[in-house]
Amino acid sequence: MSQTRKSIILATAIVVCFGLTIYLLATRPFDAGGSEFREVVEKGPRVPVVCINPECKHTGKMRAKVADDDWPKPCPVCRMATLYRSCRCPNCRQPTAMKHDAKGTVVCSNCGKSFQLLLQGKESGEGLEMSGP
Repeated sequence: MSQTRKSIILATAIVVCFGLTIYLLATRPFDAGGSEFREVVEKGPRVPVVCINPECKHTGKMRAKVADDDWPKPCPVCRMATLYRSCRCPNCRQPTAMKHDAKGTVVCSNCGKSFQLLLQGKESGEGLEMSGP
């Protein structure tokens, strides 16, 4: 193949790649994270959740305000009001529902052992911390 032909093929490939890049940038909506930020402000951050229905046991994440005390919520899988915020048990390391008593004691739904949550003031908007055995 001649040097001129190689140059033409290379130039064509560069122009096609450049054109494709311009097309993809022009057709992709540019948001710079604005809608994600608005969603976090309006609905809260994504928090881990677990369904305590023994037939479902769905785990995942959903948006919820930090100071949201309206639990349980309807599970997106089984549609029952058995969805709780979850945390990782310090004993078995499995996700468990953060169903706690007034003192912050949680009983793990997997291993049955209890552990303490360090409950912080609702007015401050701070979250929950965990302390292991």
